Amino acid sequence: MISMTGYSSHKSENKDLKIEFNIKSVNGRFLEARFHLPKEFIFLEPELRKALNTKFQRGTVDIFCHRKSKRSTNKSKIEMDVDLAQKIVFEISKLGKSLKLKPEGSLSEISLMELLKVAPILKIQEESEVTKPEVQLVLKTFKDSLDKCYQERVREGHSIRKELLSLLNQLAIQVASIKRQRGVNSQEAVQKFKDKIKAKGNEALLADQKVQQEIFFLTEKADIAEEIQRLEEHLKNYKNLLLSKKSEGKKIDFYTQELLREINTVGSKSQSAQITNYVVESKGLIEKLREQAQNIE
Repeated sequence: MISMTGYSSHKSENKDLKIEFNIKSVNGRFLEARFHLPKEFIFLEPELRKALNTKFQRGTVDIFCHRKSKRSTNKSKIEMDVDLAQKIVFEISKLGKSLKLKPEGSLSEISLMELLKVAPILKIQEESEVTKPEVQLVLKTFKDSLDKCYQERVREGHSIRKELLSLLNQLAIQVASIKRQRGVNSQEAVQKFKDKIKAKGNEALLADQKVQQEIFFLTEKADIAEEIQRLEEHLKNYKNLLLSKKSEGKKIDFYTQELLREINTVGSKSQSAQITNYVVESKGLIEKLREQAQNIE
């Protein structure tokens, strides 16, 4: 069993680059991967996504990549937009002449630092070409981080299985208690019906054939044998699924819903305060099952 919840962080480096991947995985109906990569590595997303798809089947996964170059700043490129600088100087000079400022259009009025402030003339670009060793480093770091996250999901899955089995055992006890009260439930339904007739002073009607037929229908209606049988069957299948090597989250969701449906039916048929108490306890356990099952891949 594998959980959809997991986190990992992994760092690697070579002589030119430091790389760190952080992967966070949470619940999701389907597999949704969101990559947050530096612009230099965006072209690697398809390959990274392919690797992720081999590990995860469901869940919302955020992948963050951080890079730090160890290359010398001497390899940075400095670009000067000379044409733009000349145009700015020309326009400032022309403005000075039109306003008859002194000295008219003198270039001495324009310092180099002022020129750099008014326009993006100077551009410094770090060399961005990604080398083959860097690509290999990124891919390996990602796969190592992915493995860590996967193992975290596996560990979390083991904990969830243990919790689910415990909840199923507790639920089985409640169902067994309901089963022991099955006959009492029908008796309670019949007794309430008889008490209602007696309260109206019509006790003689109890021997009437139609009344006897109504009592028979009440007995059938209050019978919860089929619901108990289905509950026991669902519990058995649920447990077998948890113990199997392939515990699918969607199948577990199905059994959880079926358990809730059957226990609700028992509750609606209940004529016994004791059975109603068992139903309330059972619904609480099933809700806990549902919460845990949402984490399963």
